Amino acid sequence: MIEWTDKLSTGSAKIDEQHKELFVHINNLLAALSDGRSKQQLPELITFLEDYVIRHFNEEDRFMVAVSYPEMEGHLAQHKLFLRRMNDLKQMIESDSDSDRQAKAASDLLVKWFTNHIMILDRDLGSYLKKA
Repeated sequence: MIEWTDKLSTGSAKIDEQHKELFVHINNLLAALSDGRSKQQLPELITFLEDYVIRHFNEEDRFMVAVSYPEMEGHLAQHKLFLRRMNDLKQMIESDSDSDRQAKAASDLLVKWFTNHIMILDRDLGSYLKKA
């Protein structure tokens, strides 16, 4: 599971609220995987999460463009990389019946990636947004 802490705060209320909401959806998917819920529920949960992530990334992208964020290119590249990895995860969940492997892959991507992304890139963006 992924848990919100103040260490993840970017200083941007809008971004932080979206991250908190994102964590709810990540935890819903992880719970479904660990509970062994039916294969029918998993694609719906991951599609919803994927759509939410896309909306969130688009919002961050607009913030970066609006303030001419100097690190925008690298940040956008990380968003694209995550979406490719998310698609790989979605395909794996749809094709692999090993729920332990699914849960580990989801946790590795969603918990580890988002925590690192927020702690490094999003916090830097938040600091820049405050100054801009």
